Amino acid sequence: MSENNEQLLTPSVLKMLKQLEQEFSKFGIDYFIVGAFARDLHFENHNDKTILRKTSDIDIAICLSDESQFQLIVKALEETGDFKQNEKEPIKLESVSYTHLTLPTSDLV
Repeated sequence: MSENNEQLLTPSVLKMLKQLEQEFSKFGIDYFIVGAFARDLHFENHNDKTILRKTSDIDIAICLSDESQFQLIVKALEETGDFKQNEKEPIKLESVSYTHLTLPTSDLV
């Protein structure tokens, strides 16, 4: 793992990702890390030390059957005490340990 990869995967990011994994697995939800964070992790793992991202969010795409499933996962994440839904942009959750993440959804399931 490169030095920059260690910077991307800070303890707070790893904690947040583990919490998401736990909650998503309870609901049987498939998810993917997407966006600039995913791109830069990919580059870092291929020995390209260039960090291109200009934002501090982490985008997580989740595969859901309907909007009610989205509301259930948001509620479950908020109940952990580590996440809260953004009032202005409901598809965004803010993490106490990191910054915010976006949950774009897909009805691919």
